[in-house]
Amino acid sequence: MLPPRLRALGLTLAILAATANTALAQLYWDSNGNTAGAGATPSAIWSTAGADKNWNSSSAGTSATAKWTNDSAAIFSAGTDATGNYTVTVSATISVASITVQEGNPTFSGGTVNLSGTNPQISVASGSNLTFGSAFTGTGAIEKTGTGTLTFNSTFSYAGELRLTGGTIALAGITATVGTLHITGNTVLDFGNSTASTLNATTFVIDSGVTLSITNWVNATDFFYAQNWTGATANVLGSAPMNQITFSGSSSSNTHWQSSDKQVTGIPVPEPATYGAIFIGMSLACVLWRRRTGLVAA
Repeated sequence: MLPPRLRALGLTLAILAATANTALAQLYWDSNGNTAGAGATPSAIWSTAGADKNWNSSSAGTSATAKWTNDSAAIFSAGTDATGNYTVTVSATISVASITVQEGNPTFSGGTVNLSGTNPQISVASGSNLTFGSAFTGTGAIEKTGTGTLTFNSTFSYAGELRLTGGTIALAGITATVGTLHITGNTVLDFGNSTASTLNATTFVIDSGVTLSITNWVNATDFFYAQNWTGATANVLGSAPMNQITFSGSSSSNTHWQSSDKQVTGIPVPEPATYGAIFIGMSLACVLWRRRTGLVAA
């Protein structure tokens, strides 16, 4: 029998070997085979089928390409040449541990992307835009990282937590529903400038000292609802966490959470004195109108 120290050493080496064998695989999107890079606009099919060999284990894209292996980390793309717009057509359901966009502007179309793992990340580099046109599933707390833009454009629905650490989230004329929307870093929420968008959060959390800038939001056209807002007080202006949110064209001191419909809005709430002035003005206008029409004797 081996001495205790040697047995312990053997166990340690076995554990290390098992860990190395089960390390998360990183696959790089690559539509041009073993030619360096991925191609300037590498539109292709993302599937586990043997015919769709559009992934490379080499970050430079110089190895032979292969089909997708579920639960790997997806990196867009091999090399540095895929800087344009291109479409990634998702076939059936793809399971992915994390998504990283290093450069370029990929659009996911069709199928379903399932983000596996406990806390999967979607990282988008500065200057890049990942557009999600595929169905979106998962069970963990999904974290959007990087200073680039993540755009949702087929309806977005996720019952878990969506954690935003920075960059931009864009809604392209859709209704988005999320269980918990958690803002952990300075973030931009873009409601788009063409058609109406709605964001529904069952629970909304914005960390202390963090700001959320809301752009392209149009009152009574776009809507941001939070059924529960941690730390917030309905109809109160000027204090945290309400004043950590700024709607474009308004001031953070105007941001509030309406008790009537749970809407987060940048339209200021009139003071009680203002309500009185409005009521008096309306009453006088009504009297003058009735006098002019002869309904009230002069």
